[in-house]
Amino acid sequence: MPVAVNTPRARAVVAPEFVEETMEVIDMTRALLRGEKTDEAFIDEFQTKRRAWFAKYQYHHGKSFYGYANAWNAQAKVGVQIAVNRENGVPYDSEHTAYNKDYLLSILDKAEAELFDMQKRNGF
Repeated sequence: MPVAVNTPRARAVVAPEFVEETMEVIDMTRALLRGEKTDEAFIDEFQTKRRAWFAKYQYHHGKSFYGYANAWNAQAKVGVQIAVNRENGVPYDSEHTAYNKDYLLSILDKAEAELFDMQKRNGF
């Protein structure tokens, strides 16, 4: 069986703005979880940004799998909570969610650390 020699390796592709845009989603998610920003305008902006972020980076998060996955996990849970609350006519309240707020904040910290580590490793 022939062996391929000097074949190019597959490279994970990530947009240069990945870290900045992911940090924006992380920061917005934290603000909602901490109850720092819960007005409808901020919530609408969060829902729009998180959906665009997901569409853009779902398959293009480079070597920052855990940075992406942890950010995705937390923002998705907050986004679903907001949608369910709206469907039931209940305002979003960070103290009354279906999810463990402390856990979500901790995985956002892990996502941030991974992003900065990836940034350092890749020099962007």
